[in-house]
Amino acid sequence: MISSSILNLMMELITLSFVIPIVFIAVWKMRTRASLVPVFVGAGIYLLFAELFQSVPDTLFIGMPHPLADVINHNVWLLALYTAVTAALLQGLGRYLAFRYFLSKQESPDIAVSFGLGFGCVGCIMALGIANFRNYSFAQLINQKQTDGLLKSVDAATAKSYQSLMKELTDMDRMDLLLTGIQQFAFLFLQVALAVLVFYAVHKAGQIRFLWISIGLHALVIFLDAFWKANVVPQFVVVLCVIILTAGVAQTAYRLYKSIPVQEKTKDDNQDGWNYAQKRYVSKEETQSKDTDL
Repeated sequence: MISSSILNLMMELITLSFVIPIVFIAVWKMRTRASLVPVFVGAGIYLLFAELFQSVPDTLFIGMPHPLADVINHNVWLLALYTAVTAALLQGLGRYLAFRYFLSKQESPDIAVSFGLGFGCVGCIMALGIANFRNYSFAQLINQKQTDGLLKSVDAATAKSYQSLMKELTDMDRMDLLLTGIQQFAFLFLQVALAVLVFYAVHKAGQIRFLWISIGLHALVIFLDAFWKANVVPQFVVVLCVIILTAGVAQTAYRLYKSIPVQEKTKDDNQDGWNYAQKRYVSKEETQSKDTDL
């Protein structure tokens, strides 16, 4: 049986996984009055590279029955390394392509934050909201004792996966859920910071190293997360490391963000336009004054 306190906490996390990202995007929009297009691009890039494209190597290297998949799946270090490298490379490539081609005409660093919010918020919704909704639905089946019929209606591989999920849910406590929520919200801030690093790599000549730095830092975080999921490292240790790494990456990203000029050319153009309009207004006033004198 799954306790009602855990089920209630699941519902709270599901709600927060939608509410907090929407609030962040709304506050950022009101603060900067920036376009929401980069937010949608970030969301699309996440779904494309982190969900769709990620399934391709997962199927080839660890999903299909072959000797390499057996070696990777039965070695914690190899599985963690595979997960970290493929996810970090694919998502890093997605960020790079977005800033290099889809948002290439956008030079304001605010675009990087908007993109990162779209990318990270969808990731938070998928990892915390959708995943907990699945867990909540399955927990209800466990409490209603309907899992036996479900296991009989699926194939052996799916039944094994369901049995693993059942064990995970029955062993889960409130602290596990709370730490998972904290970790996913830390990931949200990490994604924003990584987006700024990649934006800087694309828009600053000779700074492509920041793309590889962002991929390496992201891989390190995923590597730690994979060890927790394999029950090698306690979750509290992983969450603490993720928070520390996120704080360090965010500090570096903020320094780079402040070093990028905020569309100075656009500001000059706006100032020139204002000065021109002011001169026209003064000229018109002088003309009217002369006509009155005559």
